[in-house]
Amino acid sequence: MELASDELQLLVLVLVSITSALIGTFFVLRKMTMLANALSHTILPGVVLAYLAYHFFHGTNGHIDFSHLLPSDGYLIAGALLSSFVTTFLTRAIVSALPVAEDASIGMVFTLLFAVGIILVTSLTKSAHIGAELLMGNVDALHYDDLTFMFWIATVNIAILLLSWRPLFATSFDALFAKMCGISNEKVSYLLMAQVAIIAIGAFRAVGVLLFLAFLVTPALIARRFTHKLKNLALASCLIALFASVIGVAFSRHMLSYYELPGSTAGLIVTILALAYGLSLAVIKPVRA
Repeated sequence: MELASDELQLLVLVLVSITSALIGTFFVLRKMTMLANALSHTILPGVVLAYLAYHFFHGTNGHIDFSHLLPSDGYLIAGALLSSFVTTFLTRAIVSALPVAEDASIGMVFTLLFAVGIILVTSLTKSAHIGAELLMGNVDALHYDDLTFMFWIATVNIAILLLSWRPLFATSFDALFAKMCGISNEKVSYLLMAQVAIIAIGAFRAVGVLLFLAFLVTPALIARRFTHKLKNLALASCLIALFASVIGVAFSRHMLSYYELPGSTAGLIVTILALAYGLSLAVIKPVRA
C-alpha cells in the first residue's frame, strides 16, 4: 500500500497522540506524571542497548546508525521494557533504602539514566544529526512499517485499557477501596508503565524521546479543565490530541510550501498543545469534581 509522505506522517502522529493521550489520562489522574517524565527520558539508554543488541547479532560493518533499528525487529520493545523496569526498581530501591521522597528518587534516577543514554548516543554516533533525530524525532524518516507497528500498539493498548477499565477506574479514584476489593494498585501501575514504555518506542522515531511527554500529559491536562468523568476525560483527551496533530501537520506543510521554512512537526504539535493549555487556563473555568 502506497501512502504519500504527508498521509503517512499524519496517520502515525494521530496514532501516537491518541494512544499517548489515553494512557496519559490515567497517569494524570494517578498523579504519576513525574514517573511518566522519567520513563520518557530513561527510554533513551534502552534504545541504545537495543541498537547494540542489533549490532551484535546482525552486524553493521562498523557503521553505527540508529536508523537501522525498526520497531518490528523487537529489540526496541525489549530495550524499552528493560529501561522501564530498571527505572521503577531503582526508584523504589532508593526510597526503601534512603530517607528520600519518591519524587526526589524519581528525579535522581531519570537524570542519571538519561545522562547515561546521552553519553552512549554521543559516544557511539559519529553523525550528530542522527543523534538529534533520536532525541527530537524526524517524521520525514518514517516508513510504512512504523505506521503498521504504531497501529498494532494502539490496538493492543486500547484492548488492554478496555479489559482493565474497572481496576484502572478503582485504583485511580480510590486506591484504598480497590485494595479492599483485592485489586493491586502496584500491579496496575506496572501495567501502565509497561504500556508507556512500548508506546514510547512506537513514538520515538516520530517525536523523539524528549517530546513524548507532552503527547502523554498535555491533552489530559487540557481535558481535565472540562470534565472529571473518566470516560469523558479519556474521549476529550483523544479529541484534543487528534486536533493538535492535524493542525500541526497542516501548519508545518504550509510553512514549508509557502515560506520555505522547515520546522519540526512534532515540535509544532507540542507548541499547539501548550498554547491550548494556556488558553484553557485563561478562558475556561475549571469543572469541579
